[in-house]
Amino acid sequence: MTKNVLFTCVKNSGETQITETFFVNFTSSRFYVFSPETITSSQQNLIVIQVMDKIEMGIPDQIPQFLSDSLIENYLIFLNMWYMPKEFCFSLFIVGIFNWSIIDPEKKLIDKVRIIRNVMKSKVVNLIYFMMGKPNVIF
Repeated sequence: MTKNVLFTCVKNSGETQITETFFVNFTSSRFYVFSPETITSSQQNLIVIQVMDKIEMGIPDQIPQFLSDSLIENYLIFLNMWYMPKEFCFSLFIVGIFNWSIIDPEKKLIDKVRIIRNVMKSKVVNLIYFMMGKPNVIF
């Protein structure tokens, strides 16, 4: 059975979509990958779309989805993008969740978003190695 990989954040306007895009491109769709949010937002971050287009990895035109019980029930890896108070993100109560402490690209200048993108790419590559059972990988 294929398992879900979840990349969550409070508002999915950027960092989780970058992470999902890298993960899907690097794993050839061997997993069901979702980047749900815990607070509804209505639009994508245009600067995030621009920095991903620059490296020819376009973010799908999608409305961010909400984190639901059905997504949580069948996950293999569950990652939260950055630390936040638990009252803002119930996903922090889930056993086995990893926290990456990524800086939110919202309201950041394009140069800062490029740096965030590159950090996330490195973390995704390390995550994939970890999932493949490669030793000595920290994500």
